[in-house]
Amino acid sequence: MIEIRRMTTETTCAICGRTLLTGERSVPYQRVGEDDALVCELCLDGADARGWVREGAPALPVKLGDRREKGVKGWLRPKKKGVTAPQPFDPELLPEDPKDAVEAGLELFNESTHPRTVSGIARTLGNPHVSVVQRSHREVVVTVAWELSWYQYRVDMLGAQTVTLQRRGEDVDQLDDRFRQWNAQAESDGTLLIA
Repeated sequence: MIEIRRMTTETTCAICGRTLLTGERSVPYQRVGEDDALVCELCLDGADARGWVREGAPALPVKLGDRREKGVKGWLRPKKKGVTAPQPFDPELLPEDPKDAVEAGLELFNESTHPRTVSGIARTLGNPHVSVVQRSHREVVVTVAWELSWYQYRVDMLGAQTVTLQRRGEDVDQLDDRFRQWNAQAESDGTLLIA
């Protein structure tokens, strides 16, 4: 005799909040500083844009937060426990000078998980062209481009989600001219610096 049982657990997507249907596939993601999450197939791009790492994806060591000092100071300073996502600025500490704002935006980008993506693609396609443009007093747009693809990130220095993938494409000609003024460079670990 075959016994048929009804599933009693409900799975919801961490992005859209929708309850998944019986038999619908969910993809597990690891989130920096938070519990793992399940995402429906419709929201995979949203999870990638948030910098979440798909479970089972090849992982590189990700270095987030402050870099340890070398020498005696580095050994004496207590190690931080846990890894956290980049924290937004306090509104009163927001840089007023546009050059400082661009550097602050790059600092937040470098603290996120997105340099890992840049580093991984650079190993295949070579060094990218990098553009950093201030969009407003609190936002910076970071564009990383190769011959075959490009990624554009929004850094919101006051937002809860400080760094998000906004757009991506295959042809650099799709980008507006202001985002093709290459004023920064990528290091081998995917971190970005003003040129």
